[in-house]
Amino acid sequence: MSPILQIALQVALTGTVDVQQVAQVIGNLVASERSRYAQESTLEDMLLAQIRWQAADAFGATGVDETLPDLAALLLDERPVVRLSAARAFAVHRGDRAIDGYAAAFKTDFGEENGIPRAPEVRSALLRSALTRHPGDPRALELCRLAASDSDPGVRFIALSELSAGRLSPALPTRRPVMHHVRRCSPSCRRRACSHCLYRERRSSRNVE
Repeated sequence: MSPILQIALQVALTGTVDVQQVAQVIGNLVASERSRYAQESTLEDMLLAQIRWQAADAFGATGVDETLPDLAALLLDERPVVRLSAARAFAVHRGDRAIDGYAAAFKTDFGEENGIPRAPEVRSALLRSALTRHPGDPRALELCRLAASDSDPGVRFIALSELSAGRLSPALPTRRPVMHHVRRCSPSCRRRACSHCLYRERRSSRNVE
């Protein structure tokens, strides 16, 4: 099972997620791309890229909000290996304003691995990081609404699970727009999302009784 589906299943079954697992999803992509880049690039390009991805690692480790503009700039680097490193740094960054950079990362191209785009797994990991580290934050709600119309079924499923569960904010969207997004999913994704909605409603009803 792919990492993105593992995270989606964890959300559906428990409503929670392991933050370290989320960061590791991007970390695995980073490690693979660094290894590939070291083999295929010139020594000069390798050293330049290494300086920039090490800076991203350091910014993420500090958790200081003042490093966030520099991290956002690294998302615009021409090298996918640096952009991936910046995305991972955002996912582990503990600063209060780190979530502000997630929307930009959502729109970033992270290249491909074995012909498969990396961006959906990165978006999935960032979405879970935002929802776990910043529960109830309006910015997490906006990111979730953005993800509800994502091109990837796994990312949409995570977003719809959170929206239907009502964990984000009292000012949640009505069922009609949520079901609009459900109809845009694949049949399997619609079944999972609808089943999850019914499960949440039944559990809420039992709690009220």
